[in-house]
Amino acid sequence: AEADDEAVDETEAAPEGDEPEASEGSQVIETGTISYGQLVEGTLEGNTHTYTFSGASSDIVTISLESDDFNPFVELLDANGESLAFDNESGPGLDALISIQMLPADGTYTIVVSSLVSGESGDYELYLALGDMQASLDMGDTVTGTLDENVHFYFYNGEQNEVITISLTSDDFDTYLELYDSDATMIVSNDDGGEGLNSQIDGYSLPNTGSYAIVVRGYGVRVSGDYTLALGEAVPETGDMAVPEAMDEPADDAEPEAMDEPAGDDEVPPDEPEVAPEGALSESEDSTLRYGDSVSGSLDSGTARYSFTGTAGDVVSISLESGEFDTYLELLAANGQRVARDDDSGTGLNAAIIAFELPSSGEYTIIARGVGGAATGDYTLTLVEGTTLFDAPLPDGDDTGDDAIGDDPETDQPVENQPISYGDTVIDFMAGNSDTYVFSGTAGDTVTISMESADLDSYLELLDADGNTLIYDDDGERGLSAQITAYELPASGDYTIVATTYNNEGSGDYRLRLSTIVVENQPLAYGDEALGMLRDNVHLYSFSGTAGNVVTISLTSNDFDTYLVLKDTSDNWLTDDDDGGDGLNAQIAQYELPTSGQYTVIVRGFEGAASGDYSLTVVLDEAGTGDEPGDENIIPAEGGPISYGQTVTGNLAESTHSYTFSGTAGDVISVGLNSDDFDTYLELLDNTGERLTVDDDGGLGYNSYLAAYILPYSGEYTIIVRGYGGTATGSYTLALVIPAMVDDNLTYGSIVNGTMTDAVHLFQFMASEGDTVTISLESDDFDTYLELLDPGGVLFTADDDGGDGLNSLIDGVRLPAAGTYTIIVRGYEGAATGDYTLSLSQ
Repeated sequence: AEADDEAVDETEAAPEGDEPEASEGSQVIETGTISYGQLVEGTLEGNTHTYTFSGASSDIVTISLESDDFNPFVELLDANGESLAFDNESGPGLDALISIQMLPADGTYTIVVSSLVSGESGDYELYLALGDMQASLDMGDTVTGTLDENVHFYFYNGEQNEVITISLTSDDFDTYLELYDSDATMIVSNDDGGEGLNSQIDGYSLPNTGSYAIVVRGYGVRVSGDYTLALGEAVPETGDMAVPEAMDEPADDAEPEAMDEPAGDDEVPPDEPEVAPEGALSESEDSTLRYGDSVSGSLDSGTARYSFTGTAGDVVSISLESGEFDTYLELLAANGQRVARDDDSGTGLNAAIIAFELPSSGEYTIIARGVGGAATGDYTLTLVEGTTLFDAPLPDGDDTGDDAIGDDPETDQPVENQPISYGDTVIDFMAGNSDTYVFSGTAGDTVTISMESADLDSYLELLDADGNTLIYDDDGERGLSAQITAYELPASGDYTIVATTYNNEGSGDYRLRLSTIVVENQPLAYGDEALGMLRDNVHLYSFSGTAGNVVTISLTSNDFDTYLVLKDTSDNWLTDDDDGGDGLNAQIAQYELPTSGQYTVIVRGFEGAASGDYSLTVVLDEAGTGDEPGDENIIPAEGGPISYGQTVTGNLAESTHSYTFSGTAGDVISVGLNSDDFDTYLELLDNTGERLTVDDDGGLGYNSYLAAYILPYSGEYTIIVRGYGGTATGSYTLALVIPAMVDDNLTYGSIVNGTMTDAVHLFQFMASEGDTVTISLESDDFDTYLELLDPGGVLFTADDDGGDGLNSLIDGVRLPAAGTYTIIVRGYEGAATGDYTLSLSQ
């Protein structure tokens, strides 16, 4: 098949016709095609997409599914609809990656694109690559090659117990190495075991005599550049079992088919689980477990394996505890595929796989080991059925007693003002209630609070001594976990943590952590470089800026995946970045400071606290105007005047356009900018040319939509039309709408039937702090969209398709403060036309 490097929108591949609507209990499935080397962009709306491609017997394919909006899940089916492989988060972050899979026959294959949590929505990128077979290697060989957004394979015939070292270096991309045995089981992998971002599998002892496949790729699949691969001998230390660090290892939930060099239609042997090293269990226990068992053992530079029989749909929890090493758990299905893994979801450095639902009936294998691979020390392994984390009291007094782990939802009692201290981790159970914890803090303490759960959409609030809400968070950590990161306490005294759920519903276990971080109170000046070292914590820096300054903040490290957060003078979050720099380095590029004063930069790892050396710089962009990257002193071409209710079209030619309109103080306006040719960007300026507000992707896809902005004065305003990177080329449509205030006094229980004609409607209601509200918007005429603004006019939450079909539902959200809230009723793409029904309930 020919490779097609062009990105295509998923809607071009989907069947022609109107956008389908999901009936209750059904799932919309859109089907398209994809070819080797092709990148497909699409949008899930609570549904599933499928793509087909033609493959040949022994083709080795790689499939990646990336999204910033939902936790992706990808599956590969054969021509008969049988599952060949699936994956959740083996790629960077939460992205899904089927690293390698050999196709068993000629024919048509199907890729299923969905979210791990049913009903999630958002944009995604799907990429299909054909692996490129390279030469066979001999011991001592060094070869060079070039990746072109694909994966390379090398073969080596090795002897049992032969100790090898494989190194992969590149100046062009973050390398990643994998080694597969003759049964296509990945037996070892490495990300950054070499210098910098280079990979090295060092001193690995081959378990069997036979053919091995060395997989050369980037940490993400779509990377290109030159590399050097070297295969050499190594002498192992006594008892050494070289296994890469678990944090670097992207779990392949789907092991590929046999990786022997293709030989026509030879039968592919089935996957087999990896074999534990001899003597892994120095203190032998029965290796067969039953639900409710708890066993003790001892590792001596090895790993331990236990098996149990489960039934599809069983929900199991597994804990591995040790006071002598950092524990790590893996769970394998009967075919050797890893279906779950964990590092630190238990207390401290203990591992816990919490409330995992078994996908099929059969025998499962638990691998108990250390984070670095093999480990030494005593441990306790517990297997239970249900959402219970542990049947016995937690170690070190972490059990809450009154609210024991795994309590019955009908008898569960809320935790009320339980004391908690810096460094404490509490594991507990809740059932549709809120638990509160109290700690004493000192003015200036910088605290991080995290709440993680496999069962709940967690929600955190921090209250001061008078019960006022200081800060709250819903999904500030990974997935649906909440985290309040690096919050500076304003005064000395008692503080209350409210641990609850986003919709005040559901029951299950959760883990709450409270920590204080080491703060580098070193002020930064423009142009300075700060060199520091994280030790499983977070660092803060401050600098003085002036309104309109355009700054670039860069954070680099060879030791961890960096993450940057910028907060304003009032400790409000402004922006953040993960990989905006080279490789896994973070960079907030050309950001315009909105006010004058002290700004705070938070230095941390992608998953929170991290360890390793880093370099931080804050640079003032002398030439920039404060626009997004690529925009330097652009003089907009006049687009002309525009009026309320007017829609205009235009065409940019490496330029920007400006439109002016007259407004009255208090007018609530909405502006939509759509284009099929470029990533749109909107700016609203006052009559002095100062920027009031901006929007990038508030509309559909990469289109901009500025919703419900209140004009601060009467007079002239300017709308700037441009691309995200500055100037752009292509046609666009610009619409200026003044939303109608249909009813400014909704009450709980209100139901409104309304009609819009290319418009946006606003509603307001009064609420008390802590009210839990549900807002529903339904229409048979357009794809609805709901937004809720807090009393300060700031977007608090929004929803597209949380209801049935294309209807919107903000379900059981807890309001953080008393005051007047605003509901914005509109279509998914902005202004809409048609009938609708809006309801508000408590």
